[in-house]
Amino acid sequence: MTTANEILEQIFDLSIGYEREPDDYVLRLCPTFEQVRELATLLSYDPGEEDLQQFLECYPQFLAAVCGGYGDLPLAFISKPRINEYFADFAVLSAGQGYGCTIHLVEIKKSSEKLYLSQPSKCGEPSGRHREGRLQIENRDIWLNEGTNSNTFVSNFIKLVKTLPQYPSRSHNQSFQLGTAQSTDQIWRGFGGDNQVRINHLLIIGRWSQLTEQERIRLLQHNRRDNSLYQILTYDQLARIAFNKPYFSPL
Repeated sequence: MTTANEILEQIFDLSIGYEREPDDYVLRLCPTFEQVRELATLLSYDPGEEDLQQFLECYPQFLAAVCGGYGDLPLAFISKPRINEYFADFAVLSAGQGYGCTIHLVEIKKSSEKLYLSQPSKCGEPSGRHREGRLQIENRDIWLNEGTNSNTFVSNFIKLVKTLPQYPSRSHNQSFQLGTAQSTDQIWRGFGGDNQVRINHLLIIGRWSQLTEQERIRLLQHNRRDNSLYQILTYDQLARIAFNKPYFSPL
């Protein structure tokens, strides 16, 4: 069985540019190195999806750090958000000058799942769990793009967010907003939330360190060229991005 220390070495592999020892400087919603170690410990036991769900609910820093970009900041964290008859595992609301207002819908699968099939006749095809995650994302996206469904979802979603407790307080399912309802509304309107909202889909599955060279190339190609519907993150990359966020945030 792979140990937590071995997984940490894989996550912070020198070949991908990690060159410093962890220190104590972290943003409020970015994980500490000890929290990354806890994730590595969990991954060493081949956790189920529910175990991973509970971990990410306990430590929302991981998803809050990876959802956004160009300085966009998280406004809220929601567990098991409803999209009509469907549910995502998580949603993160972010806003800023980079992408404006964004709702990130996150689907998680087990860390031990393969991303692609290896049988000669099916080599490179998405694995069963990968296809399952893609189908769940496609179903939500199809509904969102019908008529005024997207506007209805966004409106109801923001109403829900503004009823959530302010962090560090949380609701019964660990959801929260970072500011008050008034400040959330002000930021949302200030970055175009009344006019244009981006809905982003993210699938978290597998381990980068466990992929073959060809599987890594295929994953990179998906995220570079085929990510119009969803982006894929492995749990290794989730940990690296989240922990590194304070060091690489724009000035």
